[in-house]
Amino acid sequence: MGVTRGRHNAKPTQPGERFEMLVVIRETGTYYMPPGGQGRAPLVLCRCDCGKERTVTRGRLQSGRAKSCGCRNFRGTHRMHGTPAHTSWRAMIARCTRKADPGYHNYGGRGIAICEKWKTFRGFYADMGDPPASHTLDRIDNNGNYEPSNCRWATPTQQMRNARINRLLTLDGERLSIAEWAERFGLCDQTIRSRLNYGWAIRDVITAPRRPTGRHAEPNSKRARALAKSQRAREALKEQEDAA
Repeated sequence: MGVTRGRHNAKPTQPGERFEMLVVIRETGTYYMPPGGQGRAPLVLCRCDCGKERTVTRGRLQSGRAKSCGCRNFRGTHRMHGTPAHTSWRAMIARCTRKADPGYHNYGGRGIAICEKWKTFRGFYADMGDPPASHTLDRIDNNGNYEPSNCRWATPTQQMRNARINRLLTLDGERLSIAEWAERFGLCDQTIRSRLNYGWAIRDVITAPRRPTGRHAEPNSKRARALAKSQRAREALKEQEDAA
């Protein structure tokens, strides 16, 4: 860790005291002696918001000349431009705040907002960190905002299952997409959709095993339609006999 020169007559710092991106850990009790100069500068060990530790002189810290461990560039952000995390953050900002963005009508245009902390990359990165390989930013509730409680790093498959066009079903307090329920119970998506269209109860839609033949045939099969038609005919005949 490098050291920097500063004033020797500054007031002592306190653990936890913040100076820009630096938080004081402790004063080290040692001093920096300027080469060829006179006097001494007390040294302070600090932790930067990025997690790195740096030792600086007390005077440089309190004067505001030391703002970070060195990770902050002239634009005031960490040097992470072009990284997956920063790229995701910039895309989020664009689709929620810039009307010229192609995706604005699906985000900002729908009222999707960004929490105050995430309007800076530093705040976003503090909560989300770096994404795992092949993961991108995803909102758990597609009608919710961009905020820590509603966002995750997700795979393309998870994102597709969580799309607005994918219907969500709730069973026993668990809310999953049709594709996720189908995978869990060994069904296909179309089987579940067909059962829904035919008015099955949600529990039966999700948990009933697939039966391609017989009187419990799947509702989209020819056999099932024929059985239903026959059943309606029998019910109609019985009603006529009862009326007579």
